[in-house]
Amino acid sequence: MSIRDSVSVDKVNTQQDTSDLVPKSIGVLQRYILSEIPIIGPALASGFDSYSSTVRQLRAKEFIDRIHERLKLIETKLEEMDKNYLQSEDFQELFRDAIEQYMKTRESSKHEFLLGLVVNSMKNPSDYLERDFFLRKINDLSALHLELLLFYANPKKAFSLKGKSIDNIRNLPLRRLIGEYLKDIGEDVWKAAHDDLHNANLVSMSTHDFGVMTAASGLERANGMLTPLGKSFAEKCLDLEKEHR
Repeated sequence: MSIRDSVSVDKVNTQQDTSDLVPKSIGVLQRYILSEIPIIGPALASGFDSYSSTVRQLRAKEFIDRIHERLKLIETKLEEMDKNYLQSEDFQELFRDAIEQYMKTRESSKHEFLLGLVVNSMKNPSDYLERDFFLRKINDLSALHLELLLFYANPKKAFSLKGKSIDNIRNLPLRRLIGEYLKDIGEDVWKAAHDDLHNANLVSMSTHDFGVMTAASGLERANGMLTPLGKSFAEKCLDLEKEHR
């Protein structure tokens, strides 16, 4: 059984009530995971009702499908997941809040962080207060802030998600490298966003320091930009080892 098998997509009806979407989505995810665990799975995986789609529901289905894809990368570890945690109120609350945020936005950078937070929580359950803090950070930061954090956490992945390659420009100064990454964003705008991250203690220097950098490449500077808090945020919300390396 797969998550996709559990979700049907009918005609879009923007007037349809979506109040029962989140609990059903949680059920889909739990049933998919538990269906992979011997003995427990077959008893719980049967008889899940399908539901029709609105625009929000289509995004919810996308959210579940993408979790399904990411779980393929850790398929051999499914049996090691904490079943009690997956059935807990903590996980259900995290999943509910994440999927609600996902349904509200079309911004791919926010989607990346929300997906990463849920999947990483499934792999390595962490403290509720820490997860809640980062979930609220995703909600509070703009898509541009998150684009910059993704770039500093994993420049190669960030370029890849935009259909670009960093290989031939990796030695550009940092300011020019960011300019290539955020080609359609004015420099004053992304600099203001960067300084917001600096004021939030997520990156280690302000844009005022860009002009006094040494001759190190932009890629080297980007890789050392995140503060300990910024690194923790990225580690909890992004799959930095398995994707786009």
